[in-house]
Amino acid sequence: MDSVATTKAEADAHLETLRQKRGVGREQPEDVSDQLYKASTHFILELIQNADDNHTKAATIDNSKSCIGEKGIGFKSVFKVADVVHVASGFYEFKLDRNARIGMILPITSQFPTADRVVDNTQFLLELKSQRDYDVIKEELNSIEPDMLLFLRNLDQVHISIRGLNKQYRRKINRSDPRYDGETVKISVQGDAVTSKEYIVHRYTAKNLPPVPQREGIDSSEVVIAFTVDNEATSVFITQKVFAFLPVDDFGFRFLIHADFILVASRERLDESSLWNHSLRDLIETAFVKSIRRLVALSPTQDGEGLCYKWPKYLPRHPETSGFWHDLHQS
Repeated sequence: MDSVATTKAEADAHLETLRQKRGVGREQPEDVSDQLYKASTHFILELIQNADDNHTKAATIDNSKSCIGEKGIGFKSVFKVADVVHVASGFYEFKLDRNARIGMILPITSQFPTADRVVDNTQFLLELKSQRDYDVIKEELNSIEPDMLLFLRNLDQVHISIRGLNKQYRRKINRSDPRYDGETVKISVQGDAVTSKEYIVHRYTAKNLPPVPQREGIDSSEVVIAFTVDNEATSVFITQKVFAFLPVDDFGFRFLIHADFILVASRERLDESSLWNHSLRDLIETAFVKSIRRLVALSPTQDGEGLCYKWPKYLPRHPETSGFWHDLHQS
């Protein structure tokens, strides 16, 4: 498919061509969504990732990764909770049916339910397997943390609306905030009340990274350190998550770490055998030291406090860790 359809007939023809290419000589693939994902709601992060990648241009002029997703499971994770997924985007309308022959990858031309169609939007409608899946998804959506938006490349807003639940997440980036002598990010959440979190962000460029198949032709990447401050500009010293654009897990650090780590197929943990990941991890200490120098240079607050004095509280507390993160905790 070389171009986007400008009529319904073109869109249907594109889908039929895709069916022919994908359908010839293929059998139903293994249900990888059942095998690889522990959490049935993991597809929520996959859809957010797809939305972020959808803003990325097809060609880029720099030698860096242009999207946050990885080849592999991705969208198929929706079949953990759904039997049928309806899709509508522009003139394209189709469904994926896990019970049909190779139905998880073979689009079936089908009108999107008219009552749910919103013109000029890309939509997914999931036919869930059970009421329990609905309840679990609703609970997971309600518990999404604001920092989910923090390190995405393009997506600045997420709106969640379910019966009894209405939340809107917004991200505002200030590349040169005079209060903190550099970049800050503010994420606000509007629900029953309006709350916000603010982050001091420091970026460090990692160079001469080892060649790996998953990052072909790329030898540099960013390591990002972020510190949480609340809306009264006081520091927050709690353990934070490590990110690979989206949150991966909490490994006991009191600051946020983001890098383009290579993840396992399920996206639920880092590939600890990857030389790329080892190189990025080894540079986190350097990035942290540079970010602390920025905090030390800040002016104290009127009451004589401030991050210029409190920054030692961000230092790792040497938790009992082993494996991939052990050396960084001990450094």
